[in-house]
Amino acid sequence: MVVTGMSQLTQIIEILLDHHARIDERDDAAIDLGNYDDESALQALLIVASDSLESEIVLASCGESIGAIWRRRAIWSQELLEKMTPAARREIIAFTGRV
Repeated sequence: MVVTGMSQLTQIIEILLDHHARIDERDDAAIDLGNYDDESALQALLIVASDSLESEIVLASCGESIGAIWRRRAIWSQELLEKMTPAARREIIAFTGRV
């Protein structure tokens, strides 16, 4: 899904948030967003990672990407972590080495 005039980051976020996109596309989007330090990337990941109806595959990738961003930015939020689904939470903890 490529829309003219949209930034690459915006396109990736839209794929992640699109529940009609294929799971593999959304999983790739979740992984790709881990390479961005933009707040909009983090916010999109947090939204999906806290959705208990979301695919476990996508949740795990969101958690890993959140962990990567938090580690790079040297941030930690126990409050946000507690809002995450178990699959996302496990990956965040594994990636950051924190509990």
